[in-house]
Amino acid sequence: MNIYQYIAHNSPDECFQFCNKYGYYEIANIDELGEVSEVIVSQHGEKAFKEILQYHPDREVILEVYQKMPQARTLQFEGESVPFEKNPLHAKYFNAEGDSGGKLVNQTNLFILVGAIVISFAILSNK
Repeated sequence: MNIYQYIAHNSPDECFQFCNKYGYYEIANIDELGEVSEVIVSQHGEKAFKEILQYHPDREVILEVYQKMPQARTLQFEGESVPFEKNPLHAKYFNAEGDSGGKLVNQTNLFILVGAIVISFAILSNK
């Protein structure tokens, strides 16, 4: 069951009004209601997605949980709080700068080149 089916099963009247707003009037059952909602969101994008989420039966609980979560991750770095993305160690872990992974890439390229040369000699020696 996807989110559209869940909303259709738990809030069928609101979901039906949502579908009517976008021109879908002939909906036979709850499963079709969920499918039509999904089609509407795929056609109309974020605006329709935000609108259908207003009818989610657990919306208040989800919002309550996510409002309690911290907005930005921070690390203690030498006595001061630094956002995770600005930490100098961040690039080392994610290889965003490209310097820590260079040795591994060069080593891999070397193995591929040596393998190609060995295969070339094997093919030439068989002829």
